[in-house]
Amino acid sequence: MNHTLRIIAWNANGFERNDAIHRDMMLPTIAEEIQKFARKHERRLEDHINPMAIKLLDNSKDIRRLKRLKPYDLV
Repeated sequence: MNHTLRIIAWNANGFERNDAIHRDMMLPTIAEEIQKFARKHERRLEDHINPMAIKLLDNSKDIRRLKRLKPYDLV
């Protein structure tokens, strides 16, 4: 993605920071997009009619891992 942005922003040299390119082009980073969709997913689960779907939000019994694999870990 960053390589593609550098091609689109033809005047960005190799020393330009990726966050500066994102800011100048007013584009969210991939991490920001993932967090946005994770928050949206969490809100949808909170309002779900199925009790099994609501249980997905309960992370009290989960062991914390370094890799965040569930949507509530990304929020």
